[in-house]
Parts: sequence; C-alpha cells; structure tokens
Amino acid sequence: MTRRIPYVVKFFFPASALFIALVNIWSSTSLLKPVPPPHHDPIAMTTRSSSSSSSSSSTAETTSSMAMTKQQSKMTIEKPHTSSLHHLFHFIFTTSPETINWRFIKAIEAVFFHHPKSKVIIHTQTLPSQGTLLDKFQQANYHLSVQNYSFQELLNNGPMTFINDTEKQSFLNNLLDNQKNKYWYSHSTDILRLLILEQNGGIYLDTDIHLISTIPKDYTNILGFQGRGNDKVNGAVMIFDKHNPFIQACLKDALSIASKPYDKRLWEIFGPQLLTRHWNDWKNEMSLPSNGESRADGGNYIVQAVPMHVFYPYGIYKTKQCFITPKEEYNPIKQGSTIAVHLNTGITHEYNYTLNGTVCDDLFKNNCIFCDFQHTVYKVNV
Repeated sequence: MTRRIPYVVKFFFPASALFIALVNIWSSTSLLKPVPPPHHDPIAMTTRSSSSSSSSSSTAETTSSMAMTKQQSKMTIEKPHTSSLHHLFHFIFTTSPETINWRFIKAIEAVFFHHPKSKVIIHTQTLPSQGTLLDKFQQANYHLSVQNYSFQELLNNGPMTFINDTEKQSFLNNLLDNQKNKYWYSHSTDILRLLILEQNGGIYLDTDIHLISTIPKDYTNILGFQGRGNDKVNGAVMIFDKHNPFIQACLKDALSIASKPYDKRLWEIFGPQLLTRHWNDWKNEMSLPSNGESRADGGNYIVQAVPMHVFYPYGIYKTKQCFITPKEEYNPIKQGSTIAVHLNTGITHEYNYTLNGTVCDDLFKNNCIFCDFQHTVYKVNV
C-alpha cells in the first residue's frame, strides 16, 4: 500500500538515492501512519442484509451482536465509526418565504456546524432562489441551493425500472384531485422525500430536526424508531444510498396508494404507517450472518433502524419539555449516541423562545454558525 507523506519535504539531498531511502524509512514508521478518527459511541442498528453471505477472510471491520427487544430483528450489528461524513442534505419547504423562521434557520445552521463542507438542498415550489433569509448561507460561502421541483419532472428523471409508465401516469392523473386534500402538504412531502432519496441518496431531514452531532458515513440506509416500544419507524430523518431497494418498495407503494381514492384523513398513511409496514416486511425476511461478521461486499445493509434516543429522544409528546423544563429535571439526550433532536413543530410551534437552562436553549446556542437569533428568556410570565 502506497503511503502519502502528510507534509511537504523541504530538504534536498545531494544524492537522490539517499533521499528515496529516507522517505521509504520515514513513511513506514508508526509516526507517519494515519491517526485513527475519534471514537464515536456505536449505536445498535437493526438490519436486513442485501445478501446473506459473509466474508470468509479476516476483516479490519469488527462487528458484534448486542441484546435487543422482541420487536427488533434477530441481530444487532455494531459498526465502527469512520472519518467519512455525509455531504448531501435535503430539506423540503412547502410554505411561503415569509414563513421562514429562526427555528428553520437554526436547523440549517446545525447541519453546516457539524458538516461545514456539505451541500444542502432546499426542495420547494414556493421559494425563490434568492431574496430570502436563506441568502445569508450563500453569502457566507456555504453550499446551499434552493431547487424547484415538480412530480412530473422527478418521475421522468432517469430510469426507474421498478415503476412502469402506467403507474407513473396514474399517479400524475390523480395529482390535481389529491392537491385539494388539506393534508396533501404533508402527504406530498412524504412521497417527495422517497423520490429524492431514490434518485440522489443522502440525508433527508424534516425542517424541525436539529443535529447535535456529526453523522458518520457508517449511518447509511437508516431510519429511527420513534417510540421506546420499537414498533414504529419515523421518516423525519432518513439516510439512504440512492436506488435503495427499501426506498424503491416504499415509493412504489406510495404512488400506488395515491393513484386511487384513499382516506385522506390518515395523516401517517404515506409516512410512519407506510414506512413501518415495509420495515416489518423486510425485518421479518432478514438473512444475516449468524456470527455477526462483516459481509464480503463491505457490510452495507438495505435498511437499518436505530433506537429512539438517536433521532427522537423526546418521542412524540414530550417535546415541549425541551423548551421549558430545566435540563437538570429532564434531559433524554444520551451523550455520545444521540445525533439529532426532533422538535416537532406541530406540537411546539407556539414556542418562539427557549427558557434559560433548558436543553433547547443549549441546543440552539451550541450548534450554530451565525449564532444570531437567540431567543432565550429567563422567566416565563404565567
């Protein structure tokens, strides 16, 4: 294996042979070996392998099985941290430019704070490419772009052999009727994130997801459980390779449902309900190496589910406590393993401030790049 010298050699020797010999000696010493990345506490991940074969040779990557609940799969794979980071993030924004608030700005700041060289795409039908509060990121040389989308263009963008033309057209024919549904703004984003990830891969985040840690490249093809019972997965954070079979199965199902009359009152029909149904299907069909060794193809799994505390430490109904409860009284964040906090705008939209000493107050102050828009109060008037 050829090593690259991690600095520029500025000394010149009269004999080239001596120079080459010294370089060879120096590059083989432990002093010049790459420093391993800092340890990141591993998180238990429920997995389904895309192949049941495992490597018969020794591997540098170690894995181990851990205890898990009956609702989870037969094995837990513990994968080591790597230095590679994800570089493509997706948000979907469905309302007018005037509704861009400080909390959404903070969510984007948190991405760039932990992944400063990443690309953030805002997928929208309502925002101009310039002239909004988002301009500050571009002016500060962060890689943020606003991209307009249409379902027709996305469905016709590149080959998607798992969906035939008839299925695509049936969805588009029903689109106008579906848009009359008062919940379509939510249903459409559930479908849209599947399309985006299928075609581009990367990390999808809801606009009320706030990172508190970097996401290592190991976290690939991942959903998170939204409850401690591990009986439902949520799509507010989705990390997937493009053309992932699990995403394709979910997308095909979603387009099929939206192509016919459906109960438009069901808020989760294209979100947690659909994702959980497919998660259970894949989980029950898993075929994993019995000894937990890495697979020969590198160990990527089609879908994984991480425990609730990784992305949704407050669950669904306790999110208000992030804004108003002192962290000494309640703090569900697990240091070293919680990666994001879901602030659930549907439940916490009333909070235009954070109470001093709360988890959210620290969250907004410690994961920012501009660090303006501080909304701390020290006493709540009752």
